[in-house]
Amino acid sequence: MFNFLSKNIFKINWKQNFEYPIWKIFPSSQNIILCETRDIENKITKYHSIDLNTGKFIWQNYFLDNNWWMGVEGVYGDVILFHEYERPDFPIHKSIIAVDLFNHSVLWQLKDVKFVSATVDFVFATSSNIEQQIFYQINIKSGDIIKNLSYEEMKLITSQIIENSRNLYFPDSLDIEEIRIDNIIRYFSNLNKNIFKVVDILQSNQLNIIGFSVEQYVNGKALFDDYISIIDLEAKQLYIDKLFTNGNQVVSPRFYMDNGFLIYIKNKFILNAIMLQ
Repeated sequence: MFNFLSKNIFKINWKQNFEYPIWKIFPSSQNIILCETRDIENKITKYHSIDLNTGKFIWQNYFLDNNWWMGVEGVYGDVILFHEYERPDFPIHKSIIAVDLFNHSVLWQLKDVKFVSATVDFVFATSSNIEQQIFYQINIKSGDIIKNLSYEEMKLITSQIIENSRNLYFPDSLDIEEIRIDNIIRYFSNLNKNIFKVVDILQSNQLNIIGFSVEQYVNGKALFDDYISIIDLEAKQLYIDKLFTNGNQVVSPRFYMDNGFLIYIKNKFILNAIMLQ
């Protein structure tokens, strides 16, 4: 057994349960989390929005036509950017569909472009024509193409888009052999378990948030128990939660931080939030 603390110092501020597995989660600058759930058996995708501070649903069960073969690029300001796929067996993104985050009105749609990046004001995209690739700057509210961009201009713009401008942080996924942080090395040494090689690490003030998997073999098959842990600079464990038991593969990253909240998915159906700052 793990040498875990019997009592967690940090407490869950809120949790939200879903009817179907949470496939993806998308933060927004509106302090709203967009959640994508998928009913695999019936091939139904639905979207739900949650207030970051309270964990309460703002709206639930939104979907677009042909929604199973669609996905979300991200949420920028009060606009959700959806994409379609080239074909079901070829999951390359195509087209951009812009939808209002609050009233779900379709703002615009462009068929022959592929998403590259975006800000709260502009979408940057490229043409679907591989032989003659063109880059575009698009008004995110209207869908109007403002101007064409060269490859050099596009590369410069995307490099200047800073994801962490609003206290949004994602972990680094590292091979366990690459970890050079002393307290994390000591923590894993104390666990004395077969930690799978890919570890998610996020440093926040005097804390390290760690996502890791314990590998075990059942009837000759590798299975994984997924965990999230918070430790201090002395390798003392302040919080731990098991995210999943006997998974077939390692899922990474397992968590992110948004405006002081640690957000993570537990057992596929539960979204948890802990205030760390």
